[in-house]
Amino acid sequence: AAESVTPSGNLLLWKKRSITCAALYTCVDGQRQRAIVGVLSSRSGGTATTYIVGNVHLPANKGDDLRGDARRRELSAVLGQIQRLVTRSYRNGIPILMGDFNDNEDLIDSRIPMDLWEAVHNQDGDNGCTFDPQSNPRALFTRQQAGSHSEEPKRIDRIIALRPGLTPTTAKLIGKNHPPSDHYGVMVELKGPRGERSTMKIATEENLWSGSALTTPDTLLGLTLSKYPLLPDDVPPKNKTSTLPVPHITLLHGFVEIQSSMDLVKNAVAESLRSAGLTNHDGMPTLTFDHLDVFEHSSSATLICRPRDSDWLRTLYRTLRITFPQCDEQETRHTEGWTPHVSLGNFGTTSAAREFISTLNMSSGTAETLTVQAITIFRRSTVDGKIFAAGVVPFCSQQLTWSNVLKDAGRSQHEGFKGAADVVRFETERACEAAAGSEAKVKVHVYGSHALGASLPGFSDIDTVVNVTSRDKNPAALNFLRRVADFLQARHPTGKFRIREAKSKETRLCILTFRLWPGAPAVDLQVSFRNRSNGVFVNDASRLAFGGVVDTIRLQESIAEEQRKTFSGALRILKFWAHQRQVYGSGYLGGGGW
Repeated sequence: AAESVTPSGNLLLWKKRSITCAALYTCVDGQRQRAIVGVLSSRSGGTATTYIVGNVHLPANKGDDLRGDARRRELSAVLGQIQRLVTRSYRNGIPILMGDFNDNEDLIDSRIPMDLWEAVHNQDGDNGCTFDPQSNPRALFTRQQAGSHSEEPKRIDRIIALRPGLTPTTAKLIGKNHPPSDHYGVMVELKGPRGERSTMKIATEENLWSGSALTTPDTLLGLTLSKYPLLPDDVPPKNKTSTLPVPHITLLHGFVEIQSSMDLVKNAVAESLRSAGLTNHDGMPTLTFDHLDVFEHSSSATLICRPRDSDWLRTLYRTLRITFPQCDEQETRHTEGWTPHVSLGNFGTTSAAREFISTLNMSSGTAETLTVQAITIFRRSTVDGKIFAAGVVPFCSQQLTWSNVLKDAGRSQHEGFKGAADVVRFETERACEAAAGSEAKVKVHVYGSHALGASLPGFSDIDTVVNVTSRDKNPAALNFLRRVADFLQARHPTGKFRIREAKSKETRLCILTFRLWPGAPAVDLQVSFRNRSNGVFVNDASRLAFGGVVDTIRLQESIAEEQRKTFSGALRILKFWAHQRQVYGSGYLGGGGW
């Protein structure tokens, strides 16, 4: 455990006779290795108890530089590592956090952990100050070197239990006689658990990590919708210059830093959904929109659409704010607090926005109810400053079992998959627009089982064709798909991308296959080019690529409107049946074929 000793002064020791170490992790923040997490096992009377111990040395203030963000960032990394170990490998382990916090404030949500010093001395008033310039000459010297004249004692070294199961019996300061350090040490004697099995989950029911995570304006959490509300299909939103041209309601803007902790964010958001009672098999939630309004800015205006007040939406927001207490930017930027809305367009003036509203010819009482697709985590791109989807948390269950599938013919699982698929489709369309250039018209079409309402999580992909209408008389599909892949990979560096060729008779088709993040739906993308002057396919490859869309439309039209839900449900059951027997795909019939 010596990797963090130089230059950070952090060493984790244990008695080898009675304790074994299963694993050690150093938590890195940039070039710093100031924290260490160890998995230690103690055996007593035939019963082994596992402790996940995080030992920290958080940055100290330097003059006017208070270093609060640096402390919170490092603490978040340590708690994240502890959470991963507890939730994945050591569910009955006892997590402990200790060390030099260099701050006497509560960096962790005080409802969750147990400060062991306070647990012992909560009645006798002993504040346990570990940094005391009044009694420790070394602490006084440190203060003077830092240019501070304050001699206020502080308790900045702590031992914290992150889960019930430990009982502190004594707690005392050590090193007070002839102090070797400017900090006194803290020693706590504990009674361990007596064989009982813990059923609590750290940072899901308790969300330690999310309560301490550093926020950033470059990340936001939003509800994605199937379309822009109250806009006719032939009227595009006026937001092509927006940093996030996707229909959404922002939940938390100024969300948590997620570069290395996407799984923790998704777990915490999913727990908020469960706490709000929003994960079930009753289908996706809906919102009704009936009110257009204008946000006035100093030199521009934004056209917005507000939903009717919704109990589930308010409950979700309150639960998320409790889970992520630092993410208050969305509330503080508006005088009336959080105001749920969908942005429909940006205008130079307020009057221009209101003029646009008048062109919509909306009658009094016009309303539109839309399905909420998913909760999506967005992040700002370092390439162009625009915001892209980095992960999705579905509302509906993703678990595929016969009991779940037969409960509603797989509708819940399909809707959960569709929520993530629609977000990926938006990302795909943006990449295709960038690859085609501003002069071309681009539309992404979905065909096959997903378009037929039969896609299921775990083994379904999204079959897509991008229709590009341009003046280019000799476009190259391979070059176009390479540009799409480059655009997506720059924003999703952990994604998987592959271009392959398929042959139909004598015609070669290029297909881009990709998955934007772990767990995201896989996409097969082909390109179909049309001549801008007459709308005709420019070659046989374009006509064949678009053939899947034509076949899907013909199949849908062959089924009576009132029978389509039944057809999709039967198709999902057949598809799951085939997958369970390993006869789905791999040269056999696909979803539409079944």
